[in-house]
Amino acid sequence: MLRILFYLILFPFRLVFFVYYKSRYLLMKERDLYLQIPTSFSFYHKAGLLRFFFDKKEINYFFFLVLLEKVSKEKKIKNVLIEIPSIEDLSFTQVEDIVHLLEKIKNSGKTLYAYIEEGGIKTLLVASVCHYRYAGDWAQFSVLLPKLDQFYLGDFLRSFGIRLEVYAMGKYKSAGEIYTRNKISPYAKENFIELIQDQRKIIQDMLFRSHGLSQEQKEKLWNLFLKQSIINAKELQSLGFIHDLVDKVQFREFVQSQSNPTIPNEIQHSIQGQGDILPKETNETSMKKPTRKLMEFEQFYKVQRRKEITLFPQIRKKQLAIVVMDGIILRGDEEDEPRSNAINSKGYAKILQELRESPESAVLIYLNSPGGMSDASELLFQEIRKLSRIKPVYVLQADVSASGGYYISCGGNKVFSYRSTITGSIGVLRMRPNLKELYKKLKIQKSKLMFDKTSEIFSEAMDLTEEGKKLLENSTREIYSVFLDRVARGRGKDISYVKKFAEGRVYSATRFKEAGLIDEITTFNETIAMIKKDLKLTEKQPLFLNLYPMVKIDFREILRIRKLFSQNMFFDLKKIFFIMKTPLLISIEGLECYSKRH
Repeated sequence: MLRILFYLILFPFRLVFFVYYKSRYLLMKERDLYLQIPTSFSFYHKAGLLRFFFDKKEINYFFFLVLLEKVSKEKKIKNVLIEIPSIEDLSFTQVEDIVHLLEKIKNSGKTLYAYIEEGGIKTLLVASVCHYRYAGDWAQFSVLLPKLDQFYLGDFLRSFGIRLEVYAMGKYKSAGEIYTRNKISPYAKENFIELIQDQRKIIQDMLFRSHGLSQEQKEKLWNLFLKQSIINAKELQSLGFIHDLVDKVQFREFVQSQSNPTIPNEIQHSIQGQGDILPKETNETSMKKPTRKLMEFEQFYKVQRRKEITLFPQIRKKQLAIVVMDGIILRGDEEDEPRSNAINSKGYAKILQELRESPESAVLIYLNSPGGMSDASELLFQEIRKLSRIKPVYVLQADVSASGGYYISCGGNKVFSYRSTITGSIGVLRMRPNLKELYKKLKIQKSKLMFDKTSEIFSEAMDLTEEGKKLLENSTREIYSVFLDRVARGRGKDISYVKKFAEGRVYSATRFKEAGLIDEITTFNETIAMIKKDLKLTEKQPLFLNLYPMVKIDFREILRIRKLFSQNMFFDLKKIFFIMKTPLLISIEGLECYSKRH
């Protein structure tokens, strides 16, 4: 009732803004869009005071993808000028997302112009989608194809008296080898070669989709990648990949006005240097004025936000929760809040429990993890599994979803991966440090009292007894059996079938898809489209995407900041930002921020 009353009071103001913004959009002429691909992203949206304390230019990854898809649907955008700096810090799955959306923009009838100034394979792959590609005559690109270059520390550690004992289930479970061996094992070598070949095939296939190149040119370009690790812009131009050599500061003018690709010698003032040319006394000009205005990406965001204002707000909106799990899987403590670069199982368990009764119609877990602790993985599997009985749970595996990462994936109803995702590693690995020889060298003595037959398992200063070895081996085998059961249960397979892929081997997503151990090879935006279809939404109906962990702010702690500063003391920002009862929920599909009460 109160909501309706507020709506009626504010309706005249809403009507004025609605008419104003709709009129401005209708009168807006066709524009060209200027887009710079970010060199890094954040998976966690910072709002309010968080943006005051942290980098305001940080770009949320999902927000960027949603906005990029809107470019493909915007009819008032004619051309897209894309500046691609070195994006080698992005992952291949992020490159897959960006390439997919640029292809979608291209297929919508817009012309794409790319400028690449430096970088490597990822930079060139994103540029390959575009109709026209430009670079400076000085530009060079490091095209390092996937390879293995790894230290083995076994002899080094033993020289100090340090010995690591490895207990593994799965002959391909090789993560402990770098600490125990002096070279790669035959099984690990076999697995790595297969992975590297699969990753190279992905790169080759993406490169072979380069716009405007003949098959012969594509073959020559790939052979150049194989032959040399540094390629300059002139070599790429000779193969047809680069269309013209353009100075970076001339890129916009060159595309929009067909002006000089290099900075001209002609000056527009009277102070002449030795390399300068005074302008001729003529009214003619070699530069054409652009027919369309150039819109920055930030302006495009504002236009879209105003364009989507509705006169009658939607009360019942379909919502999707996106839970970002990124990092090593750890047990954590009950009071720990979720944070980036680590998956705190107890903190995330709280989120998954809350989502059982939240208004979201479905949950998407964006997962990027090489694995971690078995008990933490089991807790998350159980929470995801229970949530998936109440509402649909989708898992999108990002760069890596191996070992414990794949373990918790199996708790969802459907598991999706990118083509370049590394997954699998169904197996168990335990490492026990033995520092007995090191302590001897350093003349360190330890007193041991009341040890039973297997207590030495937890002592780094003792060799294992036969009973201790058997206990560790049996315990590892039991955990492995539970892992097999969870995969078989989640993927609807027999344990005997899962065992064929459960020797600790790491797989490409394509091979796991063929085995039926993941459901689809996809991208983020394609995943959202499939979820919308499952929820019986049309393409035009909005699906609001709510990011978790949510941004929380404790205003009571904010009042203490002044006192802390006056005392010239350091303070922990976590105390300020993580205890508010009414958290802010960031909706990126609707490009808005609103408050949600539990």
